[in-house]
Amino acid sequence: MSERDVEIPFMLKHVRGPRVLDVGVDRSGYTDNLCNMGFMVHGVDPAPPGECKFKMVFAHVPETEKYDSVLLISSMEHFYPTPENTETCKDDIETISKAIRMLNPDGRIIITVPYGESYLHVWESSPNVGADFIHYSLEKLRYIMEKCRIVPVIQEISRVFEKKWSTVESAPDARYGGHGADNAEAVYMGVWEKGIE
Repeated sequence: MSERDVEIPFMLKHVRGPRVLDVGVDRSGYTDNLCNMGFMVHGVDPAPPGECKFKMVFAHVPETEKYDSVLLISSMEHFYPTPENTETCKDDIETISKAIRMLNPDGRIIITVPYGESYLHVWESSPNVGADFIHYSLEKLRYIMEKCRIVPVIQEISRVFEKKWSTVESAPDARYGGHGADNAEAVYMGVWEKGIE
C-alpha cells in the first residue's frame, strides 16, 4: 500500500491532453498507461527508469515546448529538500512558475505531495546529507499557489486509516509511515490552473 494507490487514479481522472509533461518519471508505469490512452507523454528525470525526452533536472528543461498537463506526481518534494526551502518555499515557487510557463493557455498542473505536518524527512540509510523530501502543509501549499498566481480547481486530501485510504478534510498531524502506511500517511492531490494575470 502506497500513496500511488490514490495518486494514479486521481491523475488519470484529471489529466488533459494530448501533450503531457511528466516531471520526475514514476516507476509505477502510469506513463505507459497514458501513452496507451493516446497521450503524447514527455518525461523529465535526472535518472529516468526508461526512455525520457529530457534526461536532466526540471530546472534545465527548455521552455520552448508547451503542454496541456504538467504532472508533478510525488516529485516536487524531492527537488530541493533543505531547511531553507522548507521555510521559504523559494525553490517550490520556481518549480511551479516554470511549470506554468510550459502550459498551453488552458493547461493544468496535476500535483501530489506528502501532506501533513511540515518537516524534512530523512531515511536512516540515506546517502544525502540533508533530507530526502519535504512534507507539505495546506498553509505551505496555499502560500505557493498565492505566490505563483495559480488557482486550485480540484483539491483532495487522502489519509491512511487501518491500511485503507480515505478522503479527509485535513490531516495536519500526518507523518511519513504513520497509521500503518508503508510510505506517506496522507497525500495532497490537486489540479491547479493559471490564475488571472
